[in-house]
Amino acid sequence: MSIPRRVLTLIGLTVAVLIGSSIPASATFSEAVTVTTTVETGTVVAPTAVAVRTNNCHPVWGADVTVSWQPSTTARGVIGYRVIGHVYTGASAVIGDTTATATSLRFSFDQYYLQYQPRFTVMTLTSYGWTAESVQTGIVTC
Repeated sequence: MSIPRRVLTLIGLTVAVLIGSSIPASATFSEAVTVTTTVETGTVVAPTAVAVRTNNCHPVWGADVTVSWQPSTTARGVIGYRVIGHVYTGASAVIGDTTATATSLRFSFDQYYLQYQPRFTVMTLTSYGWTAESVQTGIVTC
């Protein structure tokens, strides 16, 4: 192939590409389809009927209490419960974690803390990280 023939072929191909790319594509859709989707929102339900019972009060050994609850009705992913202690100053601390099948936690604390009017809540823990916390119990007394 001679050089002038190659140049003409290259010019022809370049013109064809430029003209071909400037022509808009033509496509039409002839069918309309309606799609119904459902998006569910997840909720985590806190334990209910949370109560605290004083098992034993001793001036030296302190208070022995049990916090009990009705389990969460959350449909999936509940992995356990967390009992949290609250005092009148607004401070709180995790008392302990339980399994998903537990409905109570027994523990002791120094009687000194009774002056801070301790109350307790129970939090539902899930495998996907969502939580829900119950209302506070009444104040623990001896």
